[in-house]
Amino acid sequence: MIISGGFKETGRESAQLEKDVVSTARKYGIRIIGPNCIGVLDTRSGLDSFFQPHDRMIRPSAGGVSFITQSGTVGCTLLEWAAEQGVGISKFASYGNRCDVDEGDLVEYFSMDDDTEIVVIYIEGLSNGRKLFEAASRISKKKPVVVLKAGATQLGSVAARSHTGALGGPQPVALAAFEQAGMIVAHNVEELFDIVKALAKQPMPICEGVVMVTNGAGPVVMAADKFEEYGVEIAKLSKPTLEALRKELPPYCYISETTIDLTGSATSKDYETALRIAAKDDSVGLLASFFVFQDPPLDEGILRVMPEILKLGKPVLCCASGGPYTRKQVGVLENQTVPVYETGERLATAAHALMTIRDLQSKQ
Repeated sequence: MIISGGFKETGRESAQLEKDVVSTARKYGIRIIGPNCIGVLDTRSGLDSFFQPHDRMIRPSAGGVSFITQSGTVGCTLLEWAAEQGVGISKFASYGNRCDVDEGDLVEYFSMDDDTEIVVIYIEGLSNGRKLFEAASRISKKKPVVVLKAGATQLGSVAARSHTGALGGPQPVALAAFEQAGMIVAHNVEELFDIVKALAKQPMPICEGVVMVTNGAGPVVMAADKFEEYGVEIAKLSKPTLEALRKELPPYCYISETTIDLTGSATSKDYETALRIAAKDDSVGLLASFFVFQDPPLDEGILRVMPEILKLGKPVLCCASGGPYTRKQVGVLENQTVPVYETGERLATAAHALMTIRDLQSKQ
């Protein structure tokens, strides 16, 4: 690993230095990660090459997600988000200028790594697009691959060249190739992590339908707009399910085929009742639960309810936003492996990714 910068990203003379390093490495059968990177992390062996101290950058716990990133800075952000939100990491590789080992090599490696269940890629430019395409096409049949490519604009491409010496190609071509290879394409860093969080914490849906349970209508409306934009099917609850909901829930609740609005009077018991009954419906593949923690009837009992709902075996995604009290509740839920999103749109994007991967894997 060569952590140092000062190679091809700084100009022609330094580019020759980088070529000389590669030539020497080839002579002695050495592979190189870098230069101009922060190196690697392996949570199981404890290998940690980062120069960022632990009091400045926290490390995540062990898990099944492996990150490949051309930018060490983006990688630091993703690792700290993972640590804070309970997403376990297997391995992390920041490869910078990729003078030797590139994203195709790393994807191929992670395809054979038993500790890697999900592969996440941040790239700014491609050195060998065909290699990445072929490696991703193989691995995506058995492990989800999520990718974000920066450098979409002319200015972004120039910035990438000065950052890691990367040359950005035509963005539409790259994105089309990623999708053809079975990769899930993210459009920004937040979306990338939102998708990863859902994949890392929840099982695959067994069918497409989404049911929404809420105590506040606004985020549900925004989520519904996004679901329709993505073409995600909203579950139509069966007549027996609707009858059970109306029988078990208080009369103030508004119940339709697609949405269970518990209203601002909702309690944690109401959520438990609604989610348990909805989960039994064969048309429901995913439970979307929206919380307005600012409403006093929704007490902290919900923190005991949600782990029990997870045991029902269907994926659960939640939405909640607000200030200190809300963030406190969200932190507990995240540590219970319940993914929580600040907006309905972000929840819908994560749900769409789960549905897309389900469809891809069902075709294998």
